[in-house]
Amino acid sequence: MVYFSTFFVSLFITLVLIPILTKLALRKHIVDEPGPRKVHTLPMPKLGGLAIATGTLFPIIIWTDFVAEIKGLVSGLVIIVVLGLLDDFYELRYREKFIGQFVATFVAIFLSRIYVTQLGSLGELNLILPLWIALPLTVVFIVGATNAINLADGLDGLAAGISLLSFGCIAYLAYISGEMPIFISSLAIIGAILGFLRFNTYPATIFMGDTGSQFLGFSAGWLSLALTQKETNPLSHVLPVIILGFPILDTLAVMLERFSQGRPIFIADKNHFHHKLLRIGFSHKEAVIIIYFLQCLLITFALIFRYYPEGFLFGGYLLFCLIVLCFFYIAERTHWVLRRSVNMDKDLASATLSSSTKDKINKGVFKIISFIIPILLLFLSLIPRQIPKDMGIISLLLLTIILVVYTTKREVWPRFFIRLNLYIAGIFLIYLANKEKIIWFQINMYYLQIIIFSLLMVLIAIYVKFSEPEYFQMTPLDYLIIFMIFIILLISHLPRKQIAMDNLSIFLAETMVFFWGVELILSHKFGKWNALSVSTLIVLFITGIRGLF
Repeated sequence: MVYFSTFFVSLFITLVLIPILTKLALRKHIVDEPGPRKVHTLPMPKLGGLAIATGTLFPIIIWTDFVAEIKGLVSGLVIIVVLGLLDDFYELRYREKFIGQFVATFVAIFLSRIYVTQLGSLGELNLILPLWIALPLTVVFIVGATNAINLADGLDGLAAGISLLSFGCIAYLAYISGEMPIFISSLAIIGAILGFLRFNTYPATIFMGDTGSQFLGFSAGWLSLALTQKETNPLSHVLPVIILGFPILDTLAVMLERFSQGRPIFIADKNHFHHKLLRIGFSHKEAVIIIYFLQCLLITFALIFRYYPEGFLFGGYLLFCLIVLCFFYIAERTHWVLRRSVNMDKDLASATLSSSTKDKINKGVFKIISFIIPILLLFLSLIPRQIPKDMGIISLLLLTIILVVYTTKREVWPRFFIRLNLYIAGIFLIYLANKEKIIWFQINMYYLQIIIFSLLMVLIAIYVKFSEPEYFQMTPLDYLIIFMIFIILLISHLPRKQIAMDNLSIFLAETMVFFWGVELILSHKFGKWNALSVSTLIVLFITGIRGLF
């Protein structure tokens, strides 16, 4: 239960803090102003990183054993958060940022004694570095990783999504290696990122700012090094480079381009890969999804070949870099611009069905979905043989919060807390339902559950087919989760697998379908008391009572 408590607490804290910090940032004018090198056109609050940091550090401090690498991580992150907030408030110069990053890295190294001492086998060489080389190399990598994620934060959800993939990889590798402190720390960060992406996926309502991007970059660099530099761990020593592969490539490419043109390498411009994708003609959302896909390729490569020689892995990464660089080089030299065709699928649907018919289909499908979701919630709350006591306490606490919120006259808060509780309860109940194979009346509830979710997915697809975009749209986060499901399915069928992941892929798929259904219902206006809100209260009550008794 420590694992799920860590994840849920970080998710909950982040989801609750972001609306509060959004209002605070707007009131105090802590915003990212539009500019020539920026994509957004309106001032955007940029305190999301503080929510990520709080949501991450709180469960880590409570539940993680303070071994050397965690002492270094937490100490370094505290400095990074202070540095990031100063930058978000006062816009520090790059020299001042570097000083702060170097201080954070040196403190982390001093407390943990973790260095890049092993590079593994590159060809016939088995490289073990002396301390006078290992120390500066460690500093360069950590500071480089910190800035790589920082520079990748150029489109809505981009840096957070890339980081989510990286930490998912680190969490899996830590779990199979028995490195539980690193695994729990990664889970805390994953929960915080998912909470943040709820508000940062295109179109974003808040940015993570330098606090968030530096926090994620430092964490990813540090945890990946701490995991792979242990002598007892057989993981390849170049995995950190591949886990952070796309941000590292993007950073090096843009700096080399600036240097070759005689421009300062630390002065921001619009020559990052995501800017180039926009110039080619891809939309904001499409550019983010493409980069997610490329990072997914690297993560899949890292997971499949995690025990292979360093020379093989590094060669594969160089080949990936070469292909990406060649694509952008050819696109720029030929001035290639994407030509868009008319969406024939939508046109055909419009031609074959009248607007009144489509409206009737949508209304009917919406009513069915609005009926299935509450029933599904009740069904899931009854399936598990036993509800953990922690979940029972959390459920009753959430129930109390909702009832208090419902006494207010503000319409926005009830909807927000219903969504928040549906996310938390849905994730946990779907997990428990997949974990246990319950038989009722000689029927395996696991298969019945899959049938219900499959039906729900078909209904959502029909609704999306004929609905207007304002009611439901696929977001980059949806595609990111789909990519992650495919990675898990692939890894789960590899030889020598060390963790059963079939249930995990089904869990993620069902969770995504459930969230789609919830968002579809919440996209329509309704009062405080309706089938969804009432079923949420009942489910929280049932879960709470079952957990305690």
